Amino acid sequence: MRSAVFGVLGMLTAACQTVDLGAPPADVNACEPGQQWFIDQIWPNFLAQGYGGKHCYDVSCHAIGSPNGLILTVPVEPGASNSMR
Repeated sequence: MRSAVFGVLGMLTAACQTVDLGAPPADVNACEPGQQWFIDQIWPNFLAQGYGGKHCYDVSCHAIGSPNGLILTVPVEPGASNSMR
């Protein structure tokens, strides 16, 4: 049983690869929807919501210094653009 579990985990690990999306566009806001829409809509409605007392941008999840690949930077305020990764 244990070897089957490790075998499946090994296959899943081998299947996950990094996707190269290429260079970012010269103007991030030229993409639709733009960065401002993300700050005004996605951030407050999904990423800033509390999930059992935790937030997506907590250090244990996706803040700067977290071990995860997706890093979220808290916007200055809705309607104000700032650098996001």
